[in-house]
Amino acid sequence: MILEKELFKAGKINKTHGVSGELNCAIDADTIDRAEYMVLDMDGIFVPFFISNIRVKSQNEALITLEDIEDETEASKLI
Repeated sequence: MILEKELFKAGKINKTHGVSGELNCAIDADTIDRAEYMVLDMDGIFVPFFISNIRVKSQNEALITLEDIEDETEASKLI
């Protein structure tokens, strides 16, 4: 079980990007390049999602692709 005290905020999902399931995220650039997974609060339960790709757009923004999230519909459920 993942506890909130074990986590730190590294960013926020802003919106989906395109139709292939990418997420446009506001990020802390110092930590995102080393991230292997991200943990999302899904109805009060912390759920890990493994990152398959990160494209840093700027110091504060990245496009992130998560494993098993393959389209815009699935990605929009994570916002």
